[in-house]
Amino acid sequence: MTDRDFHEYSPEWPSVFEMERERLGSVLGEIAPDVQHVGSTAIPGMPGKGIVDILIAVPEGTPQSAYDGPLRGLGYIERPVDRPDPFYTKPSVKPRTHNVHVAVAGGSRARSLLAFRDYLRAHPDDAARYERLKRKLADHPERDWDRYSREKVELASELEARAVRWAGQDGG
Repeated sequence: MTDRDFHEYSPEWPSVFEMERERLGSVLGEIAPDVQHVGSTAIPGMPGKGIVDILIAVPEGTPQSAYDGPLRGLGYIERPVDRPDPFYTKPSVKPRTHNVHVAVAGGSRARSLLAFRDYLRAHPDDAARYERLKRKLADHPERDWDRYSREKVELASELEARAVRWAGQDGG
């Protein structure tokens, strides 16, 4: 990890998202009626990698071919992830600027990404706890992004579960 890999929160990130939302809307149209800003760049004050995470919520049953070509046309590449929903990023080489999470509208993945964002916006103590961990991991002498991502998973998973319960989306 280099010093430029960890960024303080930028008030420009919401504008960067809005510009990309317009680009996505122009190529996806009705395939993606719901495009949301998620991840650390969507949480005011939260530092992170500086990659704008975007949720594209598609109707259930939408074939990947409906959005794969348009996303590739905007410079996105699909990257393998350890979950069933497709994940794209751009540019194809680092440093990356955007991540796109494609999930079924109203499905568990879409709900959890939105709940996590909204929960941290509404709960500054937990947001501060998450921020402290991210800073600690980013400041580690090894400066390894894989380690950073791996070690923040435990707290992120705990907060995500809490967020889903808070949002009333756990089915219980």
